Amino acid sequence: PSGHTQSGITVFGCLALRFKALAFRIFCVICAVMIGVSRMYLGVHTPADVLTSFAIGVAVIFITEWLYNICVRYDVATLVFGGVISILMVAFAMVGFSAMAQNINYDDPKYAKWGANAEQRKQNMLNNQFLKEAVDNKNYKAAAGYLKILLEQSPAAAQGIYTNGIKLYKNQINRAENDEQRAMFIDSLLYVYDVRLQAFADHSKYGKAYILDRKAREYLTYKSDDREGVRKIFNEAIAATEEKTGKPDLELVAIYFSNLCEDFQTDSIAADVVIAEYDRLTPEFANVTEETAQFKDLKYYLEGVEQENW
Repeated sequence: PSGHTQSGITVFGCLALRFKALAFRIFCVICAVMIGVSRMYLGVHTPADVLTSFAIGVAVIFITEWLYNICVRYDVATLVFGGVISILMVAFAMVGFSAMAQNINYDDPKYAKWGANAEQRKQNMLNNQFLKEAVDNKNYKAAAGYLKILLEQSPAAAQGIYTNGIKLYKNQINRAENDEQRAMFIDSLLYVYDVRLQAFADHSKYGKAYILDRKAREYLTYKSDDREGVRKIFNEAIAATEEKTGKPDLELVAIYFSNLCEDFQTDSIAADVVIAEYDRLTPEFANVTEETAQFKDLKYYLEGVEQENW
């Protein structure tokens, strides 16, 4: 089960019982629910895990409240004794419920994406949790080990694997001690995007278009000197968004053409390449109005390039 969800429902549930204000109680309920939802969103727990944790948390709340109400009727010594008993009861309840919740059939086909057999699936679900904890605790060496195993054995198991993998390598890039080490971490970051693309290209929301969009931006940030590579990855990202929505993403087009013009000004590419891309991309800005500040400057720039150079 999810320890985060279990702790969240227990803490916010107890607070809601102690304070009577309706608005505060609603706030506590929302916080408790959102913790559970976030665990599923990150791919670190299944709905069954979260529901089990909610049940454990609710049970702990009612047991604790019942014991507390009994204890407050007596003197201080009894209250202290009751508090100790209450803590022990809560601990036993949590252990008991957790033990029951651990009875998961990893041979069930719904867990197949986590590994080739039941033991591997169980271990990789744990590795996914360990990965997040290691990244959060800045234990990057351990995190890299967990990530390597997950990418090899269960690459299509959860989007959270890649969220944490990207966070891991971006932190390592910022902490790199030399250029060689930095280049290695950058390559690792881009590799994570490549594996994610293979595993989740067909995802409805975070599929090919989203992954290539993010990869293109990272490439420009960390490998801006590779001008040909920048142009290539942005072209791929623009094509992917066009494939998904029927039209290219204007922000990506803006970034791409800006870099294209920089390359032309430094003689990295020939004029006919810029002209061809200008002819291809400018129609996308036909409906950009004066009020669309995000693309207004680029529209003027494109028009200026045409007038000054061709």
